Amino acid sequence: MAKKPVHEQSLEERQKALAYLLMIPHDSKEKGDVIEYFLEVLTPSEVMVLSNRIRIAQLLHGGATYREVRDETGIGFQTITNVGQRLGRSDHQFATMIDRSLTQKKRKKSKLWYLRYLSPYQQLYAVRRFLEDRM
Repeated sequence: MAKKPVHEQSLEERQKALAYLLMIPHDSKEKGDVIEYFLEVLTPSEVMVLSNRIRIAQLLHGGATYREVRDETGIGFQTITNVGQRLGRSDHQFATMIDRSLTQKKRKKSKLWYLRYLSPYQQLYAVRRFLEDRM
């Protein structure tokens, strides 16, 4: 059977795939174990894409303009626009989760802007330290 392109997968298929990804860390009680799990499962690029999108959402949800987000993160306007559109969708689940993450703990300014200048190994180390500080 041929592999189905990602953009042709149904919402149910994507939810099932994500459930598999989250199954193991959900059972873990130690934040270090969860961090190690995701650093093993995801590539450095995937870790950065996810963390960048969450940071963009936090900044936008906090009232920052697209230009302010661009200036702070160095991320392109198209990515910022895509995240902004997801925040504005009617189901509000994304916005709700971002709001929870901001209210649980006051977030510091992102210190990950420099990662694009590092090697993949250095990126993993920096992301690990960044995540450990936030949990």
